[in-house]
Amino acid sequence: MNSPTREIEVYRCWDDRTWDTELVDIPADTPKEKIEEVAASAALEGLRHSADLPVVVGVYHIPEGVEED
Repeated sequence: MNSPTREIEVYRCWDDRTWDTELVDIPADTPKEKIEEVAASAALEGLRHSADLPVVVGVYHIPEGVEED
């Protein structure tokens, strides 16, 4: 059985001074203070076989209804 996940939008800054965003899934029970760390790790995991890695990865957007109070 798969654990529930939530979708987080991360930004990725590249060596050539461009950037983009990507949606990544993280565990739904990730504490608010760990969302950026877990989302960045998930974004990098998807690129583990790539020769081109981003210089910076961070949270761009947490969709409404996802943040915990």
